[in-house]
Amino acid sequence: MFRQIAIQEMGHVERLAERILFLKGDVEMVAAGPVEKITDAEKTLKRAAEMEHEAVGIYNECALKCSQNSDAVSEQMFEGLVADEERHFDQFDKQLDNIKRFGPNYLALQSFNKGAAGGLGAGAVALMNARIVPGADAVIRAAHLEADLDGADWMITGEGKFDSQSLHGKVVSAIAQVARRHDVQVAVLAGTVEVSNWQRAGIHYARPIALGVPLPEAMQRAPELLAAAARQFAEAL
Repeated sequence: MFRQIAIQEMGHVERLAERILFLKGDVEMVAAGPVEKITDAEKTLKRAAEMEHEAVGIYNECALKCSQNSDAVSEQMFEGLVADEERHFDQFDKQLDNIKRFGPNYLALQSFNKGAAGGLGAGAVALMNARIVPGADAVIRAAHLEADLDGADWMITGEGKFDSQSLHGKVVSAIAQVARRHDVQVAVLAGTVEVSNWQRAGIHYARPIALGVPLPEAMQRAPELLAAAARQFAEAL
């Protein structure tokens, strides 16, 4: 969990820096404050939750100032950051709640696997001689994806939100690695595209299918929007 959130936070820094440079500003990477050395897991989670809460307040204030100064693009960026930080806070808060409910051993079980199913994975390893493998790799093998790439020029995949996390261990990055081995180009059609350096990860085309469309409407019109994005991709070839 910490690794995934750290990757997302690095993506936030990149988005903020790109926006500042676009607005002809200067970017100076300095620490926001002194480094705190915390070795207790529960205290680490508490401090992380506090920092996420603080970030929500800062980004909300920034979004308001952007709105007051008619900078809609920056306002939307900060609103997206607020949503991410609130999700991070919720993740830390749930872990703290689970520690209270199940005790310190809960964290030991989570170390066997990532995400909410860590306890199940730990039990399977301990009692059933199971082996934990990345989910994306397991699906790729089960679908015989590599065999289907023979003679292909493009592979099209998708994601709800194509962001920096997508390029680090999620399905899109795993598919890009497979495609690279077979010299196949990769296209990503996603609900939103919130990362700008996707070319470095072996992605050759990325397009949001719901650009400018409110989320509730986009969910209702998903088949139509996806078909339109696919047509635009075909026309771009």
